Amino acid sequence: DVNTVSGLLKLYLRKLPHVIFGEEQYPMFKKAADNNHDNPAQIALEFKNIIQSNAVPQPNFSLMYALFELLLRINENSRANKMNLRNLCIVFSPTLNIPVTVLQPFITDFSCIFQDGQPVDQQLREKIDLHIPGM
Repeated sequence: DVNTVSGLLKLYLRKLPHVIFGEEQYPMFKKAADNNHDNPAQIALEFKNIIQSNAVPQPNFSLMYALFELLLRINENSRANKMNLRNLCIVFSPTLNIPVTVLQPFITDFSCIFQDGQPVDQQLREKIDLHIPGM
């Protein structure tokens, strides 16, 4: 059952002892998102630089890659599964205990951050106005 599998994934992610980025690395991602909040392409490039600098430990990198690739694929099939970028952020921002401003670039600009692609063009970006309290 899809609901059981997704529930188990969320439970696993909630029970992790640290943020998926690593405790010492998370502030770098948060700072990049906060300092460039009006420039999503720059956020993607800064995230890419952090990843390429090998600052993130390999186990964390592997988990990040697998999770964000999964979320990207889910978003790409949102017409069938009703899980668009906004809904993914609503579910996974609290689950991962990270703000939407940090989560969204990893889904939207996955190929830039992890696969040496380019940031998504500004006109093609899905704009979501979402604030989840407590982040």
